[in-house]
Amino acid sequence: MLLHKPPNCGRNYRLSVHPTISDEIKERHPELHVRSVLFVCKANAWRSPAAEAILRKMAAKEVSDNRLHIDSAGVSEVCPGQPAAWRLRWSAFRRGYRIRSRARRVLRTDLVRFDLVVVMDRAVMREVRLQHSRPTSKLALVSDFLGPEWPDEVPDPAIHGPSCLDTVFEMLETACHSLHQLITQLAK
Repeated sequence: MLLHKPPNCGRNYRLSVHPTISDEIKERHPELHVRSVLFVCKANAWRSPAAEAILRKMAAKEVSDNRLHIDSAGVSEVCPGQPAAWRLRWSAFRRGYRIRSRARRVLRTDLVRFDLVVVMDRAVMREVRLQHSRPTSKLALVSDFLGPEWPDEVPDPAIHGPSCLDTVFEMLETACHSLHQLITQLAK
């Protein structure tokens, strides 16, 4: 687990402890059943495809009648239809993940179709909220699934450079593990 500030990655660190999103979501939405998750970042080239691959691998290990639909999208149309960045795909491959998704823009219908939309940072969250005035999907930040020792936002390798890929993967693996546990608990 990462307990120090990585170089060139993320600036905002949490100072206070807050309840986990699992407990928060279960209290506010006892009827919620998560059968679909959409991860969203800026261009769908770095962070959200990685999160999609990580959660896919975790969900694939379970033999269940309740199949989980997992996808990723971006808020900009920088590279629609393109595969994820090659450095991300290589880093993912070295960690045992296969990234096969192609970049696409988040659609207004996604905010109704998916049970849970998990966003990488606050700027992207603002853009997602502009897509739909009353989304039926539950919106959350990746940091909602992390402890207080983690940065508030997942650093963007497109901005900070590929040197922060290890941090990105550590954050996403930890958050996806928490998210997977929440989905499993809600399915019971």
